[in-house]
Amino acid sequence: MISSFRWGALDHATIERKLSALKREIRTEITSGDHLTPIGESGNIGTFRSHRLFHSFEVIQEERANEWVDRVYKIYCDQWAAQGGEKTGDFIWAVWSNALYHFILEDILAFLRQAFGVDDRAMRLLDRAFASLPQATEATRRVSSVNRIYSDVLKRWSEQTIPTEANALKVFISAPGLNAPSFSFPPVEPVPPRPTSSSEPGPKYKRTNEKDLRARLRQDPANHLLQQQLLDELSKQQRLAQELVDLQGPELAISVFGRTDLEIAEEIKPLKISLIITQDAPEQEAKKKEPVAVFTHSESYETITFNGESCTLPERQAAVVKLLHEALQKGHPAVSGRKIMSLPGCEDVSSVRDIFKSRIQLWGTLIVNCEDIGEGRGFYRLHPSITT
Repeated sequence: MISSFRWGALDHATIERKLSALKREIRTEITSGDHLTPIGESGNIGTFRSHRLFHSFEVIQEERANEWVDRVYKIYCDQWAAQGGEKTGDFIWAVWSNALYHFILEDILAFLRQAFGVDDRAMRLLDRAFASLPQATEATRRVSSVNRIYSDVLKRWSEQTIPTEANALKVFISAPGLNAPSFSFPPVEPVPPRPTSSSEPGPKYKRTNEKDLRARLRQDPANHLLQQQLLDELSKQQRLAQELVDLQGPELAISVFGRTDLEIAEEIKPLKISLIITQDAPEQEAKKKEPVAVFTHSESYETITFNGESCTLPERQAAVVKLLHEALQKGHPAVSGRKIMSLPGCEDVSSVRDIFKSRIQLWGTLIVNCEDIGEGRGFYRLHPSITT
């Protein structure tokens, strides 16, 4: 089925402003509302909450997390409605795969950590060396809660809320075994709880997209588009692997991705270098092919030739061209308008441009306003193609 909704049709600039404001609001809500104090700042272990109060806090945070996702969803729906768009199944699945999925993956996890006071100290306390400490037990409880809520939110929106919304619009025919439209990226596996033993490995990240891109690059190594797509895929894996390392150490990242974020970073380096080289090569080649302007002049500059066209200049125009040419030869091609206007015969004109009224064809070709080429206001020079 071909989608009737185009993601590019949305006003993404307006949406991004609203999303930035929403994220600031959420951070403020977390810090100003009920949240857990980081373990490093909590002092006596007795300040930690009882199981009953902690469970109540967990339930509230899961409700808030789903509300945060719903607020993002509403931003996209309201913007599309404001643009006169119709809310269809295609639109709903596009918002999920291109926006909500990534918001849950990146922002919800960060917000939950903030609410549960999970900081670097809490991560370090997960190490087995601190297993006997009550602070380590508290850290494990908090991280496990963050993981569970994050996974539940992802599952609820991907398996319940979004399919229900789409099916309610009767876009997809209800039939046994009918699946939602497939995404262009592998579904994320929820961050698993810390394994209790090496015999219980967590879920693996399906590197199908990466393997496919690598296979295609072996057939066409110089394909810039494939290189960029592989770089984007590896960058995503590195970011997710870093999340797992932060949560439970490098062992979890290795069990999910087959390597740590640092090892993925090493795979990215040669790819980045290759992209830089391939991007720079066409530019260098284009520079080589750029024609160099031919500029010659008489001793007094009253007769000049520029790009095959000769003309005779009045005295004050010749003086300006001479001044600019000498400045170019000295390595400082930009000359201030004030200095030009101080030349003999130029005091009675209102602008440098007026000096060349009788030879207006030279303005913008031989004589250039530096502001027009992004080199500063109030300065003038010979055309950049003139090198000597």
